[in-house]
Amino acid sequence: MKEEDRHQGKNPIEDLLRMDRIPHIWCPGCGIGVVVTSFAEALRKSEIDLDKLVVVSGIGCTGRVAGYIKLDSFHTTH
Repeated sequence: MKEEDRHQGKNPIEDLLRMDRIPHIWCPGCGIGVVVTSFAEALRKSEIDLDKLVVVSGIGCTGRVAGYIKLDSFHTTH
């Protein structure tokens, strides 16, 4: 994230999020937001071609993660 973006209140992983779906559905104090941020930061550091990546999510609250990430995704049962 650029220093000027940090001071403008932009989300540091905004380029990987579907911002039209924010605010998210998770409860205050839930750790899923931390996991999403960690996942997005790991994707950046990995330098994986995001056009060749698919996010697969299961059921429950964590299953909603794929809907917030701006990548191809598949929501399924496990």
